[in-house]
Amino acid sequence: MKKKLNENGFALVETLVVALFVVVIFMVIFQNFYPLIGRLNRYDNYDDIDTKYATYYIRNMINSQNNSTRSTIFNKLGSNTIYKFNINDSTNELCELLDNKDFCYYYMEKAQVSNIYLTQYETRNLKEALRNNTIPSQGISRAAELYIDYIPTYSATASSGEKAGYIRIIVEIRHENDDLEQSEKYYYTYSNIELNMNTIDTNKSFRIMNGDTTNYEIGQAIAFDSELFHIIQMNDETVTLLSAYNLNIGSYTNTGVYGLQNIHAGTIEQSITTTNPSGVSSTGTTQTTTNYTIGGIPLTNTISWENSSKYISTTVNSYLNAYKTYLNNYITEVDDFTIRLLTGEEFINLQTNCEAGTCIVPEWLTNKSYWLSTGKQGNNCIDAFKINQSSYECIKNFNNNYLYGIRPVIVLPKSMFN
Repeated sequence: MKKKLNENGFALVETLVVALFVVVIFMVIFQNFYPLIGRLNRYDNYDDIDTKYATYYIRNMINSQNNSTRSTIFNKLGSNTIYKFNINDSTNELCELLDNKDFCYYYMEKAQVSNIYLTQYETRNLKEALRNNTIPSQGISRAAELYIDYIPTYSATASSGEKAGYIRIIVEIRHENDDLEQSEKYYYTYSNIELNMNTIDTNKSFRIMNGDTTNYEIGQAIAFDSELFHIIQMNDETVTLLSAYNLNIGSYTNTGVYGLQNIHAGTIEQSITTTNPSGVSSTGTTQTTTNYTIGGIPLTNTISWENSSKYISTTVNSYLNAYKTYLNNYITEVDDFTIRLLTGEEFINLQTNCEAGTCIVPEWLTNKSYWLSTGKQGNNCIDAFKINQSSYECIKNFNNNYLYGIRPVIVLPKSMFN
């Protein structure tokens, strides 16, 4: 009897051969594709818009300094391939070198800047040193090394000579990791930008702290000496600026120069118990108990309005005049200028997106509590902005239970900024 062959499928050997072939194909794909996915994930953290903006902003802060301060910063790098500024929870080496270090500390914290590096303009030698592990120990992270390896060498531009006197600044920003599947608590983004070490013109009395140095815009930060301001209004004749912080005044002042801006002036004291509403220390002196909660009082570096009249005839005006006298030493382009308080209308006009139903108030406008110069409910009412609110309210009681900071506005001729 003739045996019938099974022609319905693969023999075992054929199945094993096909399976082996498929496994080999997948191994080749995995070995080449998986590292590519890893690189793409890393590249997502390179030169993102937020980190690029922070890098640009920090470069402008450095460029706003006088030439002596800039030289001190650049000498940190010298002829080395890389220099890492010492930045930790208690100090920031770069900020300590800048004129307005309070603002620098404030910005670095808000932007979550974790590291700043200076490198030579051409990065070829730096890349080779990192690969050969020949750089003196500076605590450069593996993530930073990978970013440096990623960026170009800029050799062609450097060899042309057009970037003589330039170096590079690399900024690292730390982010909370929201991906619960990731074991790391943080992830880091990086960006870099060129930085000109050549001497700059410092003839103007002010320094541009951020943004374009030729086209001014609302919110842009400008400094006179160590005093920082934001542009709030511009027209063909004048530029109006609001101080970045309240003045360091009142019975209980912070460390710093009395009468000048202070980053902590007007800091709210939450749920504090005190009977010293005319001014309390940061620890909150307790006598008999009156409970104040978040929303306005008591505050350090604050004063009461005194009476229902406009600030011209109150003690508020004396603080403004004293501050104007100080600024006269640094605003040299004009013989006189206007100093006053912010109005309610100006506060409203600085809000955006109101047509969508929810107004957006710039953070720099609402970082502390302060008096305004208007009264939206009549002459017997003075407006004041309270921290953690999106608007201001009218204060009808002119006594020491209502304490707010003084935040000056100055009006300068547009010709100064041409």
